Amino acid sequence: MKLLPFILTLTLFLHLFLDPSTPLPRSKDKKKNPCNLLNHKPDASYDDLCLMAQYLVSKGNNEEGLSCLQEAASREPLKISAWHLMARLSLELQDYQKALKSLEQMVTIAPTNEEYLDYYAQTAAALRVYDKAVDAYSRLATLRPNDFQVHSYLGYCYHYNGQTDDSLKSFMKAVNLISEQEKASGSVDLETELQRVNVYDDLTNLLITSNRVPEAIQFCEQAIEHFPQHKAAFLVKLGRIYNSLSKSRKAIDVLSQSIETMKLQKEKQKKEVSVLDLDFDDIVYE
Repeated sequence: MKLLPFILTLTLFLHLFLDPSTPLPRSKDKKKNPCNLLNHKPDASYDDLCLMAQYLVSKGNNEEGLSCLQEAASREPLKISAWHLMARLSLELQDYQKALKSLEQMVTIAPTNEEYLDYYAQTAAALRVYDKAVDAYSRLATLRPNDFQVHSYLGYCYHYNGQTDDSLKSFMKAVNLISEQEKASGSVDLETELQRVNVYDDLTNLLITSNRVPEAIQFCEQAIEHFPQHKAAFLVKLGRIYNSLSKSRKAIDVLSQSIETMKLQKEKQKKEVSVLDLDFDDIVYE
């Protein structure tokens, strides 16, 4: 199976949180000015502490800013702003474990917030804390029952958490959703198609490793029908399956089909390129 398709990057997360370049709110009360608040930390309110933290971070004092946020969170643990800012700051400091803890608090406070659950699940999966990732994606799948990607990500997490049967169920759910969506909407963009192809590919691999080869053959044949642009690759996979079953003649027939398919696709690509390469002067009007 491919590497887990969760890549944790700061860019991915930062849109969730306040932009550090945004001017800080200023209060008419001089005591509320962040510069003045620094000398009144024991008396500062929750909102004051969050304001102080943003000011400190904007000046590069990340650790002091984090301290303000921790103080705010300890005073009002059920308010989300401090946890929100702590998650962002922890990511900037590359303290992903601390970011995970902050995101965990966020989904505890707002258990049905799909965006928070999504990022919590991605962070947990990226850190290989698969039990938490499974829990988060399970909850997200309940909120997004028709999202094939959520079910496939849940399948990955189940797999890496050693829950093979649950992984297969999630992948099959994802495949069923893909089939339903294909009937309803027809063509999709390239990125979505590649995501669908990967789901079929990984489900087939998982079925093979689980000794459920007849089902692997079934889904491989489905993929050949559903994804003509990737027909050759799935034919190769199918040929290898037959070869592993000592069905040499069948394997040779399928692999021969894959070679022929690749030749046809190559010829088609050449024709498409030649048409695109035509200069305006090459076009003859009759």
